[in-house]
Amino acid sequence: MSARRHDNIHRRYSEQSSTISNDAPNHYTVGSRNNGLPCSTGQRKVLMQNIATLVKQINKERHNYSDILVKDGESFQFRLPSGYARTQTEPVESQDILNFLREAGKSDGTMDYNEIAASNGGHMDFAITFDDVRYRCNLFRFGGVGRLGMSMRKLNDNIPSLSDLALPRLAKSFADRATGLVLCTGATGSGKSTTLAAMIDHINSTRPGHIITLEDPIEYIQRNKKSSVTQREIGEDVSTFAHGLKAALREDPDVILIGEIRDRETCEAALAAAETGHLVLSTLHTTSAPKTIERLLDFFHGDEKNAVQSVISSVLTGVISQVLPPSLDGKSRVLVAEVMGNFSNISSTIRNAKLQQLPNEMAQGFKDGQTLLNKELVRFVSEGHISKEVARMYSYSPFEFDAELKASRGAN
Repeated sequence: MSARRHDNIHRRYSEQSSTISNDAPNHYTVGSRNNGLPCSTGQRKVLMQNIATLVKQINKERHNYSDILVKDGESFQFRLPSGYARTQTEPVESQDILNFLREAGKSDGTMDYNEIAASNGGHMDFAITFDDVRYRCNLFRFGGVGRLGMSMRKLNDNIPSLSDLALPRLAKSFADRATGLVLCTGATGSGKSTTLAAMIDHINSTRPGHIITLEDPIEYIQRNKKSSVTQREIGEDVSTFAHGLKAALREDPDVILIGEIRDRETCEAALAAAETGHLVLSTLHTTSAPKTIERLLDFFHGDEKNAVQSVISSVLTGVISQVLPPSLDGKSRVLVAEVMGNFSNISSTIRNAKLQQLPNEMAQGFKDGQTLLNKELVRFVSEGHISKEVARMYSYSPFEFDAELKASRGAN
């Protein structure tokens, strides 16, 4: 695949990596004559404390940003593919954040967000629409004295297709299954939600059925096509993922999307749903396909693990573990994925609790479309899509990556 095609494909990803590039510009002016280009530290600061004004300006001038970060005591920041950029503005105050939420329609002025954040473990998640753009927000307390900060992830209204994302062919096939458990894993900002949204859209576009999604918050709006889609938001429509999943099983679903498996109760319900003939899709914060199985088992103890291993080996369809490193030119992000399908050797390895053998078993299945992350990173380096240094940074085993890269160059 050409570098140009990868640039076009991965520019469509709305989620970005949380890693800050060392060559990211440090300061930007907003609404200035240089139209948002980098400015020197000696230039006059632009005195804009109104967050709403800044968001509108950044939407106008910087279409390729993915996230906004506002924190009490710091200037307005936003993330480009190359990393975070800090604007030349006066520091934000906690009240500025509350004022913005009121202007965005999230507060009527009577809600004390400081208290709400404190009552939810110091943070809260929600979605807003502002300036015709949807954002996934996390409001949080920090500093030990109730100071407020907020991260805003820009959500893309256009759901990319599976072909647009250039997922490995085996990963694409998971969406055509009628039953089973599909897990998409990776760090925050690695594109998990986008990948699952593309899978749901593919199912919605190709076959009739009832799709139920449980999300925190709803990110992509899925409109009915061939299927009927019911989207439920945690905290608004249902209290927890586990409760929503139990209710969903009484609502005649064919496909269930769970935003994240966070606890034992949700894990048990997800496995039960897959075991009873539903296609279940969800996410976990793990770095590899083998680690994903370990994480599922970590929800259980002692002899329970044996029974759960048997269930996982039976219902698992596959695991997609992905990263989104910046492209070689720093203008976009590139999807690189490790894919494990539940073939007979994989199923047997899981059932017999020999998880340390999974990478070797996956390596035996390359002809079936399985991929290992380090091999994929080496391939993307060789094809000129990402740099060696960036690839090594995104590898879950840098020394194995070095060995893989050396072997590939020796073979050539």
